[in-house]
Amino acid sequence: MENTTLKNTFPKLLTNLLIIILIIIMQRVNAKSNPPPLTQRQTAFKRAKSLDNGISISWLEQTWNKDILSIKPIKNTDFELIKKLGFKSIRLPVAFAYFETNKIMVEKVFTHIDEVLEQCNTYGLKLIIDYHYGNLNDSNYLTETPKIINQWLKLTKRYIRESPEKVFFELYNEPPHMNPKVWKDAAYNIVTAIRKVDKKRTLIVGASNFNSIYELSRTERLADENIIYTFHFYEPFFFTHQGARLGGQPGSNHRGAVLL
Repeated sequence: MENTTLKNTFPKLLTNLLIIILIIIMQRVNAKSNPPPLTQRQTAFKRAKSLDNGISISWLEQTWNKDILSIKPIKNTDFELIKKLGFKSIRLPVAFAYFETNKIMVEKVFTHIDEVLEQCNTYGLKLIIDYHYGNLNDSNYLTETPKIINQWLKLTKRYIRESPEKVFFELYNEPPHMNPKVWKDAAYNIVTAIRKVDKKRTLIVGASNFNSIYELSRTERLADENIIYTFHFYEPFFFTHQGARLGGQPGSNHRGAVLL
């Protein structure tokens, strides 16, 4: 009796086991051919990695140069060299607030950004468009933030069709030494406005105190997962800024140390 029951049960167990194995195999095959979509945070990590070695191009942030929009200092040969040297991305600082204050049509600025973007596409480079030299601070953020948002909305609509794998937006270069909570509130409002137009673009955001790594370590993430957090690190300052004059800081015109 027991042997008969065992004989009847064994084939059923074997069949069930084979079914389970088959299901596992099919799931693996399906996972390879139809992988699940990346989460927003995974997308941000993947795109951050793709930026790899990058270089910043000084041109459209040169507020001291009155002829900056009438010249083209970056040549095709420069992009060829950038590519040859192994760089994967270009950061383009743009002094949007300066141009707006001086009644320069944003379309004229966009034309030059388009030129850089065209070269980036030609040479397979990623492009980061950076909002440079803003006027935001603790005392004016209620009036200044809407201006920044307005500029980003124009920019976002302009480049909405550009691949989010190739074009990135850097929200604001080096927010000053201001209340971190004020900056976070401003950043949140800017990100929220951009997301109403472009939900897929990866944004780059730094902390207050000039993109301080120390401030960033204390910063709470924004309520958006498709963000790359950035920092600028200049220490030792005397070495990284030798020969420069920045904000009248003592010793900022130091010509550098003698290295033996």
